[in-house]
Amino acid sequence: MYGSSLFLPYSVGCLEAYARSQKDIELVFEFKGYIYRREPIVNVINRIKQSGGVDVLGISCYIWNEQYSRALADAVHSRYPRSLIVIGGPQITTRENPFLTWGSADIVVRGEGEYTFAAILRAYAGFRYDNQYQTTVFHGDRTCGTYGAISGLAIQDRRPDNQSGYITTGEPERITDLSTLPSPYLTGCFDEIIGDTTTKWKKGPQPGEIDYQVSFESDRGCMYSCSFCQWGPQALAKFYQFPMERVIAEMQWCGEHKIRYVYGCHANFGIVKQDLDIAYLLVETKKIYDFPKEARFCTAKNSNDRVFEISKLLNEAGMSKGATLSFQSMDAHTLKLIKRTNMKIDDLRKHLKRYYEHGIVTYTELIMGLPGETLESFRAGIDTLLDAGKHEGLNIYLCQVLPQTDFDDQAYQEAHEIVARRSPLLMQHSAPVTDPHQEYNDIIISTATMDAEAWCETYKFAWAVQTFHCLGLARFLAMFCRHELGMPYSEFYSSLLVWLSEHLDSYLGKEYLTMARVLNMGMCGGDWGQVDERFGNIIWPTEEMSFLRLIVDIDSVEGELRNFIMLLLANRNYHITTSLLNALVAYQAKMLIRPDDKKGWIIEMCYNCHSYFTSILLDKPIKFESLNESMLITPKRSYNSLEEYAREQVWYGRKGKRFTQSDVICYSKE
Repeated sequence: MYGSSLFLPYSVGCLEAYARSQKDIELVFEFKGYIYRREPIVNVINRIKQSGGVDVLGISCYIWNEQYSRALADAVHSRYPRSLIVIGGPQITTRENPFLTWGSADIVVRGEGEYTFAAILRAYAGFRYDNQYQTTVFHGDRTCGTYGAISGLAIQDRRPDNQSGYITTGEPERITDLSTLPSPYLTGCFDEIIGDTTTKWKKGPQPGEIDYQVSFESDRGCMYSCSFCQWGPQALAKFYQFPMERVIAEMQWCGEHKIRYVYGCHANFGIVKQDLDIAYLLVETKKIYDFPKEARFCTAKNSNDRVFEISKLLNEAGMSKGATLSFQSMDAHTLKLIKRTNMKIDDLRKHLKRYYEHGIVTYTELIMGLPGETLESFRAGIDTLLDAGKHEGLNIYLCQVLPQTDFDDQAYQEAHEIVARRSPLLMQHSAPVTDPHQEYNDIIISTATMDAEAWCETYKFAWAVQTFHCLGLARFLAMFCRHELGMPYSEFYSSLLVWLSEHLDSYLGKEYLTMARVLNMGMCGGDWGQVDERFGNIIWPTEEMSFLRLIVDIDSVEGELRNFIMLLLANRNYHITTSLLNALVAYQAKMLIRPDDKKGWIIEMCYNCHSYFTSILLDKPIKFESLNESMLITPKRSYNSLEEYAREQVWYGRKGKRFTQSDVICYSKE
């Protein structure tokens, strides 16, 4: 659960929807609902007891519910030892005995689950039919032989003659005809959860109500096979589409049920024409119902005209959460090792200019610590991206070892000398875990090309770039140094890190110390996130937390950045006048969207700061020169609290909004 937002349990809903579409299963089994919130497990067991017990428990497992799911399986097995416990989902690995970690499970499912789970239910029931379903004999058998004909299973085998403790039933088969899969939304699987929202709310959930969100699927599969990703390898690089009739009906359902946010479960949205039709459908649905309010898709890796048109449509309708232009790495050797091909940097430059001209925010993702990457290549990659115009919306993630990926293979790890540290899962923007079932992930902290010391320096550099450039605290100062002095962005932010480490008693230096403590804690297996009650009781990644704390006291930040830039330029023998320095620092500070923005700002400038920096963003740079003008900055909105600012501007807005003022008017005084 994220604040008051909660995704409907789509994956298990798909299992139920298909199973109930099978007449024989519907006749025999009663589906008793979902366990989709992290409630105390004792409460779950009591609820199961009140409903008459359980014969079959199906669990869909991913990184955010693995430990909880294990504890749940153990509790159900202990209370109902004759029940059948079935585990599936992306978090399940079959590179080793899955029952070493899932000892209470009876069956582990690999691959897609709809057909397989229905087959398991049939086998469990031991169906024998007379007179076309009028008589169904229920046998209930948990032996291995019952399920041996179902492909894609690992079955726990407790017979003493089986030393491995389990058997497998071959490779799972893909579902190629997605029209056979009914929608959990349209078949009423979630009606009991959300109630009659068609009449309950006029403008969506009210204070204290759950804001239910939707995972939306119009296709399955990925034609890529990136080594770090679970998507392609699990989908076997095959791509299939749901019929448009289902898509249309689901969008209508979202509108009628006042679903605010739709998350697209797509690896490459925009790769086929149907995706553009879906974007039009989303916009039309919002026009009719005023819902959905927002939609997010992971767009095609190599952006094209169709992806741009989709982004433009959603942006103009106020639904965009940002357009994806992701790279993961800028290093050619690293890309080869992780089996990924990026768009050419010249194409990126063209895309960024095009999107910027149309007011569409883009975001790019990088992963730090990939095999083959070095501190130097990572810094060079940042330089390349920033020089291409990617000044905001750059998100840098820690590299994880996910099940069912190349990174999860022991031989691959040995070849690249991968060292991973198990740490509490960073569930950013979610409430801190209060139950005893802490979730974990494995973060790569060292490779053959980047040892632990270099990795820590990379982390600090990534923090500086994201906090001060992408989120905007020093972006224009860095751009000035790049274009007037030829100083690489990496040099600017490396110099800033040195200055911070030498001024630990300063406001900025104290934030550097906080970041360093988080880094040290993470390297020792501690938390990577932070909580500050001023910004809501949720977990923030380090760069966002730093930005929020610094923006609160932007006047102090402004003064300290002034001292830094003055020293930086002096060390490079660049003479800067007091008036120019003051103009740059004032422009940098006032262009930030701040929590205390109310009526706006009027700034008297003696240089063409705004037109100068705008021209750089448009890839049409002009000269920096003296020019007497007044700048009127009008905030588009104000915030009632720090928590509201943090939620709307940073949490919701990082991928879909700009972090600098956009309503700026300049008046020449000459």
